[in-house]
Amino acid sequence: MRVFPFLLLLSSLVVQAADKPFSTCAAKAEVQKELQRLDVEPTLPMDTRRAIFEKLLLKYPNDFFVHARYEQLLSSGRKTKDSEALIEKYRNFATSQPDSLQFQYLYAVSLIDTDTPKAIDLLQKSIARDPSYPWPYLGLAKIHDAGIFLDLVQVRNALDSFVQLCPNSLDTDVWQLIRRYATPDMAAKNAERLRKALTTDTDPSHLQFWTTVWNLEFKGTPAAEHEHLRKQIRDDLVRLAHDGGEPDARRLSLLRQGYELVDDHAELARVEDELLKRYPQSSEANQVLRDHWSKEHPLPRADDPAEKHT
Repeated sequence: MRVFPFLLLLSSLVVQAADKPFSTCAAKAEVQKELQRLDVEPTLPMDTRRAIFEKLLLKYPNDFFVHARYEQLLSSGRKTKDSEALIEKYRNFATSQPDSLQFQYLYAVSLIDTDTPKAIDLLQKSIARDPSYPWPYLGLAKIHDAGIFLDLVQVRNALDSFVQLCPNSLDTDVWQLIRRYATPDMAAKNAERLRKALTTDTDPSHLQFWTTVWNLEFKGTPAAEHEHLRKQIRDDLVRLAHDGGEPDARRLSLLRQGYELVDDHAELARVEDELLKRYPQSSEANQVLRDHWSKEHPLPRADDPAEKHT
């Protein structure tokens, strides 16, 4: 297994870099660029993605965000031997650097689904040791998101703690969990926070977060005010359509989701037509075709005639 010699080399580099500072809430600009290149190529084979991450770890051996994404990659389909090697290596990092909150956290995360109770214990100890370090809160939110550890009160409390410490964070996992589990009050508060962050953000890879803003705003706004909210979202869509010159497939996909959300069928059809004509080979265009097919071929309902179930 190639993971073993790689982790041995990485271990020596991490020890050498242990005294270098790291960013707490967001990756450095150059690291963000490297990670974004992988985000726009999600279909790369697993071995290729792992090789790219291994090069990144050798380049940034003490960077929290590269380590976290590497762990995430391996956990998506790791074999038992890889899992054991990963746990052992992050245990060694945590043991050799007991004052490093990032390696205590990464060790805890490596244990999730293998020894989750121990992961919870380590994360809680990290919080007790330094309540201002944000990432253990996210770790706990993920653990209590599903399965036998499901606890929505803990998820919401952990997310509240994280966003108070990192109010401008654009971490995808954080906002997916907030979008899924926010109460109306929590949704309204976080929609305002995210809208403010995006209004001054110029990174096109963050466009996706506008759909989270809009969904949270609908969730946090009384139904009687939804028409006013639709007008605000339409204004957003007009502005987003003209930001940054000619819209690429990603921006058109965002506009499509927005017009669908506000029930503007005419603009929705126009944007879908533009997307299919200008970017016919894109994954976004493929999604349009899949959605159309699903609408034209709906799954049979339980009370449909028997012939529809054949």
